[in-house]
Parts: sequence; C-alpha cells; structure tokens
Amino acid sequence: MKVGDLVKLNIHSHFASGIVDIIGVPFHAIGIILQHECDVCSVIFPSLRGEVKSFIEQDLEVVSESE
Repeated sequence: MKVGDLVKLNIHSHFASGIVDIIGVPFHAIGIILQHECDVCSVIFPSLRGEVKSFIEQDLEVVSESE
C-alpha cells in the first residue's frame, strides 16, 4: 500500500458486526491513503464529508493502486 491508493475496509479482517457504529466507516466506503508509516495508514473518506481515520494496514484492502 502506498499514498494515493484507493482502499476499503477489509471485511475479512478481525472486524465484527457493530464495529461500523464504533469506527463510523461503512465497509463499502472507498478511501484514499494520505499517509503510510509503520503499517499504519491515514485514510480520507470523501463520501463521509472528508473524514480522516487511521487503520493498520491489515484492516484495509486495495481497490485501485495509484501510479
């Protein structure tokens, strides 16, 4: 994963029912990686009014790679 990649939450990770209420990001929401350091990614979600959230890399799935 790198800055600029489009990602979504990895529903095959340890996420369970109800976690969407806690983190505030639906599983289908697409985000853009803004920063990637030490397996932690800061991701902006344009469809969620530009909210920025941080996730460990294993909790994200790349939808489209940046060039």
